[in-house]
Amino acid sequence: AGLKMLQLNFNWFLEEFLPPQSFDWIIVNFPDPWPKRRHWKHRLVQAGFAERMAPLLREDGILHLATDYAPYARRMLSVMRASPLFEPVFQNPDYRRERPEGFPATKFERMQASQGYRPYFMQWRLRRS
Repeated sequence: AGLKMLQLNFNWFLEEFLPPQSFDWIIVNFPDPWPKRRHWKHRLVQAGFAERMAPLLREDGILHLATDYAPYARRMLSVMRASPLFEPVFQNPDYRRERPEGFPATKFERMQASQGYRPYFMQWRLRRS
């Protein structure tokens, strides 16, 4: 009963391994921003992300995104706003700079906050079909 590691393609895991409608919430906290343009292809949140997440959520499921990197926050907003599958939980704007109630702070968030960073928090509800 030791710790086992499994190296795999994360997109395959999302699309092939997890059954549909597995989650009420999917929480993506502070994914690596890959700031250099040539590395953007490695970002988790990019074109097609919403379409990969939607089948995993139950009806009215919530996708929660958080980042402390403003350019990535703008990209996340662009990707999610373009998807007809989700609607924003937060209105005008579609994000908050304060952590939503009920979400504990991550170790990374506390470390960044101590240095003056204020994250961007977004929540998107799966639209009813």
